[in-house]
Amino acid sequence: MPQRPDPIEVVMQAAEQAQINRQPIEEREVRCVLHNVRREVDRLDDELAPQYAELDGALSKIERVNRLLSSITLKKMPDEVLGKIFRFCLEGGPIVLRSKDRRAMPLAPLIFVCDKWRHAIMETPDLWNHVFLDFKEFSDTNRMTNAALSCLSRCPSLPICLQTDGVVPGEFGVVSRAAPGVNPVMKLVLPLAQRLQELRLVLPYTWLQSFLQSPPGSVPLLESVDLEFMFGVRPTNSDPRSFGDTNRHGNNDGTPVISEDMTVFENAPSLRRVTFRLYYRKDPDEFASHPSSPPELQVIPPTAQIRLPWAQLTHLAFIHICVPFALAHALLQQCVNLTSLNLTSFGRVDNSVVTNTVLPSLKFLQLDIMNGASFSREYLQPLVLPALERLVLNGPSNLSWPPNFLSPLIARSNCHLTSISTSLLLTTQEMEVLLRSVPTLVDLELGNKESRPSSVILEKMLGWELVPRLSRFDFYLESKLLSQFVDVLQFRMDRADDSEAYAAIRMARVQIEIGKTSAKRAKSAMTRLRALGGIAEGIEFRSADGFWIFDRNDITTDSESDSSENS
Repeated sequence: MPQRPDPIEVVMQAAEQAQINRQPIEEREVRCVLHNVRREVDRLDDELAPQYAELDGALSKIERVNRLLSSITLKKMPDEVLGKIFRFCLEGGPIVLRSKDRRAMPLAPLIFVCDKWRHAIMETPDLWNHVFLDFKEFSDTNRMTNAALSCLSRCPSLPICLQTDGVVPGEFGVVSRAAPGVNPVMKLVLPLAQRLQELRLVLPYTWLQSFLQSPPGSVPLLESVDLEFMFGVRPTNSDPRSFGDTNRHGNNDGTPVISEDMTVFENAPSLRRVTFRLYYRKDPDEFASHPSSPPELQVIPPTAQIRLPWAQLTHLAFIHICVPFALAHALLQQCVNLTSLNLTSFGRVDNSVVTNTVLPSLKFLQLDIMNGASFSREYLQPLVLPALERLVLNGPSNLSWPPNFLSPLIARSNCHLTSISTSLLLTTQEMEVLLRSVPTLVDLELGNKESRPSSVILEKMLGWELVPRLSRFDFYLESKLLSQFVDVLQFRMDRADDSEAYAAIRMARVQIEIGKTSAKRAKSAMTRLRALGGIAEGIEFRSADGFWIFDRNDITTDSESDSSENS
């Protein structure tokens, strides 16, 4: 379509031509030109007014900054400003103290730049109230504890966040490795208990016992606690049963017990998040003959009276610690405000009569299954979770999804589950049953390489028969089905509605096998997606090992794919 000529330009050209021909110009035409020019100027002024206002504001800010900086050199910069800058260096994380080093990283190098910086860092209390101690193998426990006390002494009135980590140093255990009489809990945790806000400790029970048996009300500010009991010696290839044998080699780490003797968390008005763990760090060499399950210890006796403020908790986790069946449900029935729950070991179901355990606020449930024998549908049978939104079910890659588990849970809870993430193995039939049982699903992550949607499942997704509300999908797929998956994406993007009853898949990470043919198929599929424009910008294809990635903005050439294959 030809462009319409500008009326002002037409009149101006006519006037210029008349002037060349020395013909008189009519006053009416001149006035018309001036009127149109003024109107155009006014229109442009209106369009530019917001930009001019924004420019004036920016210039005003620049002028203010210049006034501030004109009289300030680095030496004259206020300590408060420097403190905020150094806070950015920590990136919201803790000061890190590592065994054999013990420097307060990342602040230590900054302290030696100049006296001004040193003073600003030392005199800014909120740089020092979050400390992480990595004891490693506990060879210099006493000096590490002293270094932590030195850091925390610089924030005498602030709440404290304290974290520790380490590994069992060998067959003699942690306590035997540390110097005689050294106990970081007695020296560091107990004296500061009144100021503790967040606590994450990885230490043997022998040391933790004194803290756990502190009188009620000892931790008035504590909001979150995560305790991991380092217990016994690590198993060896020759005798994997040696784990936790405190009588071997003079091990003094102690057998962890959670019972009525644990009084420290009673009358803790701010406590909301509680996690208990039994130390279990896999070593590929040492666990070669005993790889699948952590030690089975009765950390919690069946008749234990655990003294925690259950009604105010929002998060609860027992990692590698088995809670007896009847006791578990008796405790959970008190957790009326719980929003997230994490369990790994399921106790044997006895003859106890357990009524429905209703958790009205629970939105997130994570079950980490170590082996097939550790999972018990009967253990979870009483759970009723009307607010459940997200389910995470993880375990070894050779462990199958438990049959007849999810559908009954959804039915008795009448919940609207929107997110599922699992690393368990799903057959094609099990996957279809799962997807059909959760029509409200929005987010799905299948982390097992063998759990791949079939052509039949993709066809049913195309017709909205399965997961019509799905908008995020993370999974493995055979490369020959990429084209069919793009058909699903395009169909759903074209027909999604605003009611969210039928949603488009806006984000997807598709992992496929490695190979030249796979790369070419991915490139071809992504070329089709690129034609869809911005609505497909959240889709990516990648090799299962992450060696190459295709997204809509980065489509490699055939030669690049060939070089990747050769590599």
